[in-house]
Amino acid sequence: MSKRISNTTIRSITGNPYKIPSRDDDGNVIFEDDGEVKTIELEDATTASLLKMIILTIPKELTGQSDGLFKSQLWNDILRADGNGVIELHDKTYMWLKRALNRQMPLTTEEKASGKMSHSLAVEYFGGSDYVILEQLKDEVDKTPLNLDQVSDG
Repeated sequence: MSKRISNTTIRSITGNPYKIPSRDDDGNVIFEDDGEVKTIELEDATTASLLKMIILTIPKELTGQSDGLFKSQLWNDILRADGNGVIELHDKTYMWLKRALNRQMPLTTEEKASGKMSHSLAVEYFGGSDYVILEQLKDEVDKTPLNLDQVSDG
């Protein structure tokens, strides 16, 4: 079996395209240099570019034993999908991606002492848009349908 993820523009919680650093073919971040200041060039994230960013930036302290295998499988799945509207992942690679994004960021001793709570890698990457973006990275079968009757005005 495999999971199919739409390769579309990723939207933030505001509905606008989510921005990520642009990368060259080698995965290096592209900088704009106006002579005085270097700034990171940003682009609208697609499913493929966001997955590549995740592969290239998982913090070392969160790296698991089998991450190398799954990262290479995911990268190959993305390359196979180039130009296609769907990225097809093996079930085990899909499950690894979900688990990797749910890993908890480690806290320093000071943070623990101050009562700070740990958060997931998805929150680290996507902030308040984490739920919306994670839903876009799901197989169509796994997506949570939005029931507008359950949405409150807060």
